[in-house]
Amino acid sequence: MSKSFSIVIPCFNMEKFISTCLDSLVNQNYDINLLQILVVDDGSTNPELKNIVNEYQEKYENIEYHAKKNNHWGSVINYVLENKLAKNDYVSILDADDFLDMNALKTIDEICDDHDVVSSAYARWYGNKKKGRFYSYPYLFKKVITDKYQKQSPISIPISWYAKKEVFYKLKNLVEGIPFQDGNYTSQIIMNAKSVKHTKKITCYYFIAREGNTVTSTWDEKRVNQEYQCLLNLIDNDAQEIVALRFLFYPPIRKAFLENKRELVVNRKFHFKWIPFYGRWAVNLMFLMSTKKFFSFKKI
Repeated sequence: MSKSFSIVIPCFNMEKFISTCLDSLVNQNYDINLLQILVVDDGSTNPELKNIVNEYQEKYENIEYHAKKNNHWGSVINYVLENKLAKNDYVSILDADDFLDMNALKTIDEICDDHDVVSSAYARWYGNKKKGRFYSYPYLFKKVITDKYQKQSPISIPISWYAKKEVFYKLKNLVEGIPFQDGNYTSQIIMNAKSVKHTKKITCYYFIAREGNTVTSTWDEKRVNQEYQCLLNLIDNDAQEIVALRFLFYPPIRKAFLENKRELVVNRKFHFKWIPFYGRWAVNLMFLMSTKKFFSFKKI
């Protein structure tokens, strides 16, 4: 039997993008009756967003519009959790400036095999063209993961991850009032899952170059504080290796933390089990040489 999907769309003044996003859902090569679309308006200041969504609601009964006060991405997920809005078998988060491949849900349905979490590859979208294939998991030759730490993934693009409803509702509340909570969300559903299945097929398009995107914001004190909170979330979720990877391969964060004298406390050794064995030694060496200094070990 085909699976049903609840797709949560966090929105804040996304009237320029919401039509493309919704079109990618209602035009899926999949039974639309198995799809619940939850548009959650995070306090938009432009009424045009609601007007556009209302036009779609006149055509499609499975589109819901919910409005709340603005408090960033994490508050949208908390709102869905607290109000038990997601009803279907699998839940995923589709940011309003991203969109799905027309075969996305069919692909996930065909390969999910009732696993707790399913992830796919994605492509980057630059406003008029797609670029590349980016994998959600580095172990390209292993499709199903059950080991607690091997399940980890550095990729937190929400729409490339689908969680069973039961796993989604195990989430602890995300931090509100700050951006960059997608890593907190993704690491939680992964660690709450008994098994994670990955596919190399592209199912979604991530708009990375949008003006005002938080990913491209400057590294001022505010962003350093926000990033620090998000890294603490990852450590709390027992995903400290993902934090180490951020320092290894993203120089701006190393510079920012050195200038602001920030340190992260962990309570176990690093093992990087989710990295293929043939590259693990190199990552361990780089970690010891350039990144370990940002961490201190809690004495138990």
